[in-house]
Amino acid sequence: MQLGASLDKQKKYDESVKAYNAALAQIPKDTKATYSLHMAEGNRHMTAKRFPDAVIQFEAALRVIPNDPEATAALKKAKAGK
Repeated sequence: MQLGASLDKQKKYDESVKAYNAALAQIPKDTKATYSLHMAEGNRHMTAKRFPDAVIQFEAALRVIPNDPEATAALKKAKAGK
């Protein structure tokens, strides 16, 4: 988990996705790891300007942690295509 968070801060989303998947392999259904995985996937799609895919991931993050301000803001940007 810490590795994924560190990679997120460095905007190394491909690597952070792998780290979160590894964390989930160790502790399946971990809420924070699941949320973080969706956020990293969403950010990876945003970087590639794949906004519809980013929307899907940010919506998934909000299903894990409803009303999360970071996911809500990211979803808004993805829907606006920014």
